[in-house]
Amino acid sequence: MSRPTSLPQPWLGMANLLGGVQALSDALCCDPVTLRRWANGSQTPNRATQAWIRRGFDEVGIEPPSFGKPIKND
Repeated sequence: MSRPTSLPQPWLGMANLLGGVQALSDALCCDPVTLRRWANGSQTPNRATQAWIRRGFDEVGIEPPSFGKPIKND
């Protein structure tokens, strides 16, 4: 399976705003591979990271991504 060449919305919009996938992954303090996994739904960030990502998207006026089912608070 080949690596995706772009991100789905709203991740792509945020990446474009910041200057690319590497700039977005730097802003989120994660590896670009992890960012792509979050964007395509194959991996979900923990609750704290989800909240931090949502705030960042809200601050620039981009609808934050949906992370599917909420992670249970243990």
